[in-house]
Amino acid sequence: MRKTKEVKTKFSKIAMLFAIAMTVAAGVFATGTTVWATNVEEKSNSGNGIYDEEPTPISTSDFIMVGGNWVTPTATYGRTVNVVLPLVNMSTVNLNNVIVTPVIASNSSEWPFEIETSGYTQTISDLPGRGNGQNDMDRRRELTWTFKTRSDVLNGYYKVPFNVIYQTSEGFETTTVTTWVRAVGAPGSGNLSDGGAGISTPRVIITGFDTVPADVYAGDTFTLTLHLKNTSKRTAVSNMQIDLTTPTAGKDQESTYEAFLPTSGSNTLYVEKINADGTADISIEMTAKADLSQKPYAIAVNMAYEDSKYSPFTATANVSIPVKQESRFDIGSMEVLPADISVGDQTNVMFSIFNTGKTTLYNVQVKFEGDSVSGGETFIGKIEPGATGNVDTMVTGEAATMDDGIVKAVVYYEDEAGKVYTQEQEFTLFVSEAFVDDGMMYDDMMIEEESGSGHKVAIIVTIVIVVLIAGTITAVIIIKKRKKKKEQMELEAELDDDADAGEGTEGSSDAEQDNSDEV
Repeated sequence: MRKTKEVKTKFSKIAMLFAIAMTVAAGVFATGTTVWATNVEEKSNSGNGIYDEEPTPISTSDFIMVGGNWVTPTATYGRTVNVVLPLVNMSTVNLNNVIVTPVIASNSSEWPFEIETSGYTQTISDLPGRGNGQNDMDRRRELTWTFKTRSDVLNGYYKVPFNVIYQTSEGFETTTVTTWVRAVGAPGSGNLSDGGAGISTPRVIITGFDTVPADVYAGDTFTLTLHLKNTSKRTAVSNMQIDLTTPTAGKDQESTYEAFLPTSGSNTLYVEKINADGTADISIEMTAKADLSQKPYAIAVNMAYEDSKYSPFTATANVSIPVKQESRFDIGSMEVLPADISVGDQTNVMFSIFNTGKTTLYNVQVKFEGDSVSGGETFIGKIEPGATGNVDTMVTGEAATMDDGIVKAVVYYEDEAGKVYTQEQEFTLFVSEAFVDDGMMYDDMMIEEESGSGHKVAIIVTIVIVVLIAGTITAVIIIKKRKKKKEQMELEAELDDDADAGEGTEGSSDAEQDNSDEV
């Protein structure tokens, strides 16, 4: 130990002010200027960033040392810790106004605590030297600092250096004393010994989205909800700004417009914080333009946020919103020729299907429903927006019409998802019983005669002749009876007239007798 002299009284207040100025110059934010001791004893490292044995406090001065029984404090992430610095004067000279300032580094790998104030300097008014009956405890002074451990601290031992300014007989001198703290980081934190390997960059992703209503139709207003997740296991993100970039639609640059418009007028959202491995939902109400085509529209989600160290990050994702169009089509006037048929006959049904919507109609087909008809099924296929499908088919009468003759033409079609829709159109068609006349029967019989044997033909001819003769005789008899009955009715009318005129009874009797004989 070098020899010291008594502190001379010639040092004035100016010297003391100079000492304070040096303290300020040392500054609480000094970085990279600290003179580290070269006699630090290296300790074995187990590879997890924590030494197997605690490091030993050191000093660059023979005057002031770190006192014995020094206990290394444990600094846990996000919590406060008391760091005690015991100083001992190893000289025989009493020291006054010992100024102690921790050396704070802005680098998180060198300084494990939050910087919460602009100054951490403390002063020891007197630090007695050896001799004059002073024991070790009389020459010991303790200073205590309360620090808050950083949330992103790494596992391992951190050096905590202190600049000390003291005065000897030769003037002001400075030294650096160093203590240690054992830091415990958050789960998943890296190790100080390997440079913080294992630290993950906080990433925010979109795990999914919902719309209310579930099906978004052009022209409708819907609520879009995005599900966000912070994939980092140890770092929270905060101050998140989310901008939605909606797609554009239109045929050319002059008619281009945004497919979705926020009802609030702004497409920017804000999330205050998402904890580590946490989730959050954000919602926005939007309106889909009425003339959008039926297809998915991609919305770009641009995210900007910060981690616990206020480091900025950005992320981009996309969500696709399927937009649907209501299927619309018109059925033209129906032509049914003829409008009245008999059972077994056919009629021609013709009409057109006009696709007036903005969505394609798939697998279009037409079927006819009615108790008195059958057939007529027609397959048209795909009808593009603005196109026309034509139906020209034959419907067969199956039974006589028993009602008002209403027949339904049912149009079936599918959308892009394969969902089947139907639309009906009614028309009138009367079906009557089949009419068969004698001429047709005779023609049929003649055909059979020509194709049968001669004997069979003779029998049929004989039967026909007999039937004709019988019919003729019957007709003659009926005619005679009708004529006789008519004459009798006329005679009775004349007799009634004579009786009313007052002619004689005898004469009447004779006349009646004559008439009776005549009959």
